[in-house]
Amino acid sequence: FQGVMVAHGSTKKIAYGTFVRVFSTVIAAFLAIQLGSLNGASAGALSLSVGASLETLFIYIVSIPSQNYFLKTSAKGDNLTMREFSRYYYPLAQTSFLSLAFQPMLTFFLARSINPIIALAAFPVANGFAFLFRTIGLSITEVYLVFFKKGSQYVKALNRITVRLIVITTVIYLVLAFGEGGRYLISSLMAVKGEVANSAILAIKYFTPIVAGTIILSYYRAIMMVWGKTYHLSRGTLIEVVVGFVTVWFLIDIIMLNGAVAASIAVVFARFIQIGFLILMVRTEQVDVKKSESLSLP
Repeated sequence: FQGVMVAHGSTKKIAYGTFVRVFSTVIAAFLAIQLGSLNGASAGALSLSVGASLETLFIYIVSIPSQNYFLKTSAKGDNLTMREFSRYYYPLAQTSFLSLAFQPMLTFFLARSINPIIALAAFPVANGFAFLFRTIGLSITEVYLVFFKKGSQYVKALNRITVRLIVITTVIYLVLAFGEGGRYLISSLMAVKGEVANSAILAIKYFTPIVAGTIILSYYRAIMMVWGKTYHLSRGTLIEVVVGFVTVWFLIDIIMLNGAVAASIAVVFARFIQIGFLILMVRTEQVDVKKSESLSLP
């Protein structure tokens, strides 16, 4: 439904949905801890579920005008078969599954690192900090899809905007990660102290390239989705998981690097290997796509 709203230009409502999710999550967490008997992990899980559910309900309600618009103006698609749908969607489902499988793998190796308790506590903090900036790249895929489908005349403008986004977000991240701002956020707002804070801040610095990498990855994923070549996405994610597995194993078991730092390096390195694979596949597929008068790249 967010995709429908993006295509209809109702992106402000999506931002409101995010506010609903964050606000309801915080309220639910507060009530679960203050009034209930749940432990921290259970209260966190419950609050996330409440936030996601309320955002889903809100987005469905506010997307009804967008749904009605496309139902009235779009051509009939009754000839879409389950086989055709599955051919497009199955690789995307694989991509999500493989990405989720990557996290438990990192946790397994963090538990084997030097000072595993500190590593297990510090890495989620660093990952969460980086995720605040990665959300821009994660949420922009639908926007790329909308404009790529409108035609190749938008490609140059999207390239220019993408470069600006990469520069702006990376500069802000660098200022926070290598300045006092990041330490303040970690120690004061997130209440992380001592060795855990020091390890998290170090990992945050190594996470720097992931901000630009997420935007670039969304760009090339959107191209593959427009072309219907989604199987390249699952292959790219599989390559990322394998590279990440080998890298984190090497850094933790062989070099015996700090666990949180090793995990952050593995995530960044594996992500850029996937980006390199997708760029190669885009260049390979571009010849065939041009023949069909679809989206062309500069």
